[in-house]
Parts: sequence; C-alpha cells; structure tokens
Amino acid sequence: MRRSSALFSLLALALFLLLNVSANPSHPFHLPAKETILGQLELAVESGACGEQTGGKECPPGFCCAQWGFCGTGPEYCGDLNAL
Repeated sequence: MRRSSALFSLLALALFLLLNVSANPSHPFHLPAKETILGQLELAVESGACGEQTGGKECPPGFCCAQWGFCGTGPEYCGDLNAL
C-alpha cells in the first residue's frame, strides 16, 4: 500500500516538473523552447518521418531514410538487410 502511494507521488512529481519546465518565463525554471523536454519530443517527431509518405521530406544530416519512411542509422535504415 505504501509502495504504490510512493510510486504515485513520484509519478505525479515527475509529471508536474515535466509540465512546469517550459519556455514560459513566468515559471521558476525557464528554458528556451527547443531545449524543453516537450520541445525535444517535438523535434524527434518532426524529424522522424521521411520519403514519399511525407512529400519527399529528407532526414537530418547523418541519418538515412528507411523504406518504411522513418529516419535512423544502421543497416535497417541505410543498408541492405540481406547483405548482413
């Protein structure tokens, strides 16, 4: 019982901090928009899709576009899996 209560409290605190660390200068923790946790998640989602499914969008430098339309590194994105 105590263990689940402590876990719930930790999860609530993590959620509170995640939502309060933002680009809003009125909050005690101010970060530029692209440096917030939610901003980083936005960047990951924005840059993760590529190819014909996205109208020809290309991956960031150093990443390859897999046949399924997602950016990444390694043979599943950049090379022939049959060659392994």
